[in-house]
Amino acid sequence: MQPIEPYFTPDSAATLRRMIQENGGHEIFCVATLDGANRVATLRVVARGNANSVPAVLEAAAPGMVAIHNHPSGDLTPSANDITLAGDLGAAGVASYIVDNAVGRLHVLVEPMAAREVHAIEADPLLDQFGAAGRLAGRLPGFEVRPQQVRMVREVIRVLNENKIGLIEAGTGVGKSLAYLIPAVHWALANHQRIVVSTNTINLQEQLIHKDIPFLQTGLGLEFAAVLMKGRGNYLCRRRAEDARREPAVLAREDTAAELRLLLEWMERTADGSLSDLAFEPSEEVWESVQCEADSCNRARCPFFSRCFFYQARRDAARAQLIVTNHHLLMADLAIKGTGGRNGVLPVFHKLIVDEAHHLENVATAYLGATVTPFSFYRSLGRLQSHRADDRGLVPSISRRLYALMNPENQQPVARVHAQIAGPFTDARRAYRERLAAAFETMAHNITSSEALSLAPGEEFKKRIAPAVEASPLWQEVVLPAVAEMLAAGEQFQEAAQELLKRIYALDADTLDKIQSPLLDIEALLLRLKELQLVLAAFCEGQPDTCRWLELRRRRDHCLVAFCQAPLDVASRLKELVFDTYDSVLLTSATLSIDRTFDFIKRRTGLDGVAPERLIDAVLDSPFDFARRVLMGIPMDLPDPAAGAFADRLAWLVRETVTLTGGRAFVLFTSYSLLRRVHQQLELPLLQAGCTCLRQGQLNRHQLLEAFKSQPRAVLFATDSFWEGVDVRGEALQCVIITKLPFHVPTEPIIEARLEQIRAAGGQPFLDYTVPQAVIKLKQGFGRLIRSHADWGLVVVCDRRLLTKPYGRIFLASLPPGRVLPAPADALLAEMRRFRDGFTAPAD
Repeated sequence: MQPIEPYFTPDSAATLRRMIQENGGHEIFCVATLDGANRVATLRVVARGNANSVPAVLEAAAPGMVAIHNHPSGDLTPSANDITLAGDLGAAGVASYIVDNAVGRLHVLVEPMAAREVHAIEADPLLDQFGAAGRLAGRLPGFEVRPQQVRMVREVIRVLNENKIGLIEAGTGVGKSLAYLIPAVHWALANHQRIVVSTNTINLQEQLIHKDIPFLQTGLGLEFAAVLMKGRGNYLCRRRAEDARREPAVLAREDTAAELRLLLEWMERTADGSLSDLAFEPSEEVWESVQCEADSCNRARCPFFSRCFFYQARRDAARAQLIVTNHHLLMADLAIKGTGGRNGVLPVFHKLIVDEAHHLENVATAYLGATVTPFSFYRSLGRLQSHRADDRGLVPSISRRLYALMNPENQQPVARVHAQIAGPFTDARRAYRERLAAAFETMAHNITSSEALSLAPGEEFKKRIAPAVEASPLWQEVVLPAVAEMLAAGEQFQEAAQELLKRIYALDADTLDKIQSPLLDIEALLLRLKELQLVLAAFCEGQPDTCRWLELRRRRDHCLVAFCQAPLDVASRLKELVFDTYDSVLLTSATLSIDRTFDFIKRRTGLDGVAPERLIDAVLDSPFDFARRVLMGIPMDLPDPAAGAFADRLAWLVRETVTLTGGRAFVLFTSYSLLRRVHQQLELPLLQAGCTCLRQGQLNRHQLLEAFKSQPRAVLFATDSFWEGVDVRGEALQCVIITKLPFHVPTEPIIEARLEQIRAAGGQPFLDYTVPQAVIKLKQGFGRLIRSHADWGLVVVCDRRLLTKPYGRIFLASLPPGRVLPAPADALLAEMRRFRDGFTAPAD
């Protein structure tokens, strides 16, 4: 044991003593800063445990700080969990102490570490690696010196060394991932701090984790740890899996037993316990019954904590210098830490790289918004007690466990629990579901009638809750009463559920301990149902600067209603959570600028409120020879896209173009209805011409892409998800047909509300928002074609507004410089044939 005085100031010792007393003498977990003499100076409680243990929080402390918790028993001997936790904290540069409740005695597990001096990384040695005689030239197959890549490395080094915010657009072929990874790893190693890299797509994550990072480790010999951090729901929970093994009836359906057995067998042999390691895709119901969940996690109190797949991943992340994650998980981490949450999703970090940064606003909008559907309620209710069979689910499972545990001492309390489950709880659960279903059905019927809708399966309708709608009979006489009915039903169900919990907690401690695991899940589900009620209530009241809408989607023989809301403006929130919080932030993408400026993304992400001297920006053009290897045609005699004859003429031009190229084409649409119409017209003619005709929706995205690559004359008809994030090199893709300029539908609720907000602030909605969004989308679609120096091909934009409207100049100025040919369709086809013949023998 060590004396307190060398490690605590008198004031900090008194503060900690008071904190412990305020928690009833139970365990607390604090993080503390140190003064110049390495004594505890300031303290913050980040977790509270019970009388026996404390949640382990790896993410709460930064390097140079100290983590402190107390042992109420007075025995300061560290437990196995204490030692494991201290090791993990120590690896992150955090000291670890155990004290008694009086803060009179101390056990130091890890001594304080001196605050590390920040070491700037030298630019010249790194830049030399990207030169003709550099290390990459001898180790990376196909490496070429690219001035744009060298410039990006230089700018990334400035961002890291000088605590700047970087905006870098790096065109296709620049090699941006290595341009930021190599400086980032060198900085992390020099300063013993981690850096987070966030992406939007799984494809880019996989490229970083399976290709680029291994090259840095093996090809360049850099010794560092990198991990891919996934959301908690990607991991299997051993506690819940063991509950399902012991009591398969916790699942709502009997026909899932074989699938559950496969999952349990996999659990015994998997190394990381995540979905990506699973050889089959489990059904949603089965996976939900065994996945990790934050609100039902017992953390260090769980008997499986030391073998927990999720916390093992967290421990690995705490030791890593580089963490790769996705934008959604990043937003979850930022939101938790930004509201004072005691532990974020990611470990502490100070440097952030956001790739595919053009998605940042949309991801923030989705994360900070909310959607409530009937299934939001049904899933939680069904897990509590199946609506198909009253004897299946978590609550009946507890009933059976208690029956097995019944003895003369607990017989009466157990009987009271059984009576509540069999009677009031089951009745209330049935009534709640029935009243929910009736309310949702009433809304669906009335919206369909009032809007005279006739939706096909898969089609959807959205109605924004604008002031005029709030005054309408639909809102006043249908929606508000339906929601009031759902809220009332929810309150009555919660009363029955709380009475059940009251009777359960009246049981003796030994019996309670044996049902603790399913009880934890039950309480989490009841809390979720309460939170859904709160979202519904908030939806009806309306929140400032929030867009609300009702969404109706046709599903087989009935329509489903969803309540949706999203923030109008996320710029101030992103500025607060990201740019005001982290020392260095790099935003990069192949599509960030509009007409070679970053004004749009600055406005939408809050960067226009950051001090200009803190910003670095650069537009780095693609090294590919677009001027010689790409012909972009604009058929000037096609009807306007709004004209009735457009679809038929478009179908003719697509057929002629892909016949000329022998397939090898993406046909990109902005609406599924136009895609379906054109595809129906062309499927048979293209098949007769020897082409393989693929349509989005026939297979999942990965399967469609693989089918396209494997077929020599494939044509893919696709919408949103194929405009970006897909990489097809070589002869498989030699033509991209863009059917319309990709303007968002102006009546989309969040778009409509943002346009109104911009207009109210004195802006020009079309030029300030609609056009920039479409420019970024067009750049993404255009970028599908040329993926290497050897690629060549045709881009056909079937929208003459590109040249006939004043805003068309902005689109053209934002694309790579190249040959643009406006011409009648027949003349354009002839020129495209000559262009094709200049690279290869005729295909027909």
